[in-house]
Amino acid sequence: MAAIFLVLMLVVGLPSLARAALPFNERVAHETAASVATERRAALTRPEIADEKQRVPKPPPSEDKPRRDEKPKKEESSSSDDDSKSDCFFDCLWSMFSSSDHPSQSVAPPPPPESAPPENVPPESPATGEPPGYSGEEPTTPHWAAFTSAGMGADLGPAEVRDEYDAAVRLALDWFWPLQHGWQVDAGAGYSAAWGNPGFNYVMPTATDTTYDSPTSSRLDQFNLSVRGGQYLSVFGRSTLCYWGVGPGLYWVKESAEITYDVVKGGAVVKRGRRTDTLDRVRPGADLVLGLGWRLTRRNHQHLGLHLRGYAIPWKSERKNSQTLDFVGKRTIVGINVGIALSSERF
Repeated sequence: MAAIFLVLMLVVGLPSLARAALPFNERVAHETAASVATERRAALTRPEIADEKQRVPKPPPSEDKPRRDEKPKKEESSSSDDDSKSDCFFDCLWSMFSSSDHPSQSVAPPPPPESAPPENVPPESPATGEPPGYSGEEPTTPHWAAFTSAGMGADLGPAEVRDEYDAAVRLALDWFWPLQHGWQVDAGAGYSAAWGNPGFNYVMPTATDTTYDSPTSSRLDQFNLSVRGGQYLSVFGRSTLCYWGVGPGLYWVKESAEITYDVVKGGAVVKRGRRTDTLDRVRPGADLVLGLGWRLTRRNHQHLGLHLRGYAIPWKSERKNSQTLDFVGKRTIVGINVGIALSSERF
């Protein structure tokens, strides 16, 4: 019995003694291999349990995260820090200029309020932007036109008047009212003055004495108001203006003269002196005007041109004054004026 017990002790204790005799590292490896083999045998012999906690291998380390034993690279970290700082700077700058309510969206500005159209103004055409009925061409007929003329004139007859008086100076103002089809009605007023050198002496005998008059200087003034009818035409694209008119007028004619006189009685001069004689009358007459003008600039309605006028005044002398007009008899005074006219049209 003791022998059997001894044999059992040897069988059981020999492996333990052998393991104890192994070095520490080999003994740990031997124990690990034995535990793994035991687990494998247990896994083969027992049934699988779905609810039992299992051990699974760990996933491989992520490439983004550095390992514990690896040191981060200084250059990459600094560049990434700079990128993050620059991104933060531009984000902050954008947030300053963007809308406070929606910083990431651009909002269009509201349209300006539509102003109400002014009253009494026709709506504009959508195609041309001009009022309805506007053809794009300038109107051809003005409402009225004013002419201011200045020039010289002369009396053509009678011969005594023509020989005595020099050229006259004339100023005139005429108003034209164009009608349809180129016709017009105009009214004008003008004044002229001429100075002369008398060529005749005058003798007036009486029952007791004789008076000898010798004019030394003379002056002839005329003022007229006329109404005419004619034509008013714009030609060559409104660059040239031509007109004419004829009609009656009312003339105030005044002749004055400085006279030296002698009174002779019985062959001797009993009186000598100087006086001024004046002859003025209002007479009907007629005149004719012709004109041609050219537009000064394309953007205005002013013309500069020539103004021609002729007139006729029926006259009858009375032979009372020592003046030329009182000795021409029953004749007609005829004259002409030529000047420069400046016109202004109103449409």
